Amino acid sequence: MTPAIYMRLKDLFVAEGLTAGFKVQWRQWRDSGKDADQFIVFRPSGGTDIAYDLGGDWYVMVDVIASKSNPDAVDSAVNAIAAYISTQAEADECVGALSLVGSIPSAIPTEEGRLVTRLLVSCTYGE
Repeated sequence: MTPAIYMRLKDLFVAEGLTAGFKVQWRQWRDSGKDADQFIVFRPSGGTDIAYDLGGDWYVMVDVIASKSNPDAVDSAVNAIAAYISTQAEADECVGALSLVGSIPSAIPTEEGRLVTRLLVSCTYGE
């Protein structure tokens, strides 16, 4: 069985080193309770109509969640992800062509006292 696009994007980001220093999760954020931990969570987020043999856009929400002890440190990871996506010259064979929908939004606070930057990544893919 072929993994879902959000799992493929997770695997690509891990392989490219974009998740270094983060606890990588998928579908749902689970706080470890440790103030110093940072998280990246990959979740499916809809997309466009998928036409047989033509493909379409799969959206993946990538939540980059800061530590409580150093919330500003996450900015470099968010910028690295944005730079990686914007400099992608060709479509990746596993996730297709990537684009960042809506650029980089403002971080939002959680009840736990963390900041979350939610990046919506479009994967244009077809087989």
